Amino acid sequence: MDIHSQLFAAMARTHKAHGLDSSTEPLEVVDIVYRVPPPTDSEYNWFREHLLSKTGIALGDGKQLLMEGRLSPRLYALGLTSYGAYLRHLKADKGRSELRHFVDALTTNMTSFFRKDDQLHHAREVWEKKLRSKTVFVWSAACSSGEEVYSLAMLLEESRGKLHNFDYRILGTDFDTQCLARARRGVYEEQTMSNLPVELRKKYFSDAVSVNPERFCIDESLKSRTKFRNMNLITDGGRSLPLTFHFIYLRNVLIYFEPPTIAQIIRHIEQRLKPGGFLYLGHSETIDLSGTSLVKTNTSCYQLGHA
Repeated sequence: MDIHSQLFAAMARTHKAHGLDSSTEPLEVVDIVYRVPPPTDSEYNWFREHLLSKTGIALGDGKQLLMEGRLSPRLYALGLTSYGAYLRHLKADKGRSELRHFVDALTTNMTSFFRKDDQLHHAREVWEKKLRSKTVFVWSAACSSGEEVYSLAMLLEESRGKLHNFDYRILGTDFDTQCLARARRGVYEEQTMSNLPVELRKKYFSDAVSVNPERFCIDESLKSRTKFRNMNLITDGGRSLPLTFHFIYLRNVLIYFEPPTIAQIIRHIEQRLKPGGFLYLGHSETIDLSGTSLVKTNTSCYQLGHA
């Protein structure tokens, strides 16, 4: 159950008992139901460092209240009475099942366009210099709600406009069907666009007035060259795909798995790379290259050796 489900489950259990109005915010309900002492400074700093080491995301100073609001549903779900107890629970989480809840809770609404865009622009340099007259195939292997896919599509579309016979196709896959539904709709809130260049926003988005005046729709020219499908990286890992890719993005996913599972996923992903193709991981992620034909080219970027 994700953080939103936990929050609204808490609302359903308590509105009647506490005589709350239906407009009461979910975080208010959780606070009423499950009030625990705030984390100590050392606990707060441990959570921050844990998030940074696993995802590369830095939670700034003065975010204690945000952290409490995001993590309190997990304490409630686990029956824990302090953040210290939750810290110990995370440390003892050998199977990393709780790590996913922890990261999801603290990174909700942090997905955005052109996030960590150095890897996006590296790929652009490659396709404009070496793949000028080809159809480029890209796979976003953990695409969430589609921001990464459409960020790539905007860059590729810009290149298509100036390169002769150049084209592209992008596949986005994810295990979460709700995220995939949002990706297919291509409707986004303004807060996801903080890193989006103004000229690209004007060119590839239109106001989604019928949905919400503060939401924006991806242009159909980008949608026509993208496809989304459900996939479990552990059980499939791309083996069901009928093609190989010049670029594969697998960012901030491997942190959830143990080394044997990571090795299995990488073996499958490697088989879907074209010779000389590039694999991009999250900035805090590293992999064991033994038994692979991958070569590390720079931070979190790997290239498949030519056959």
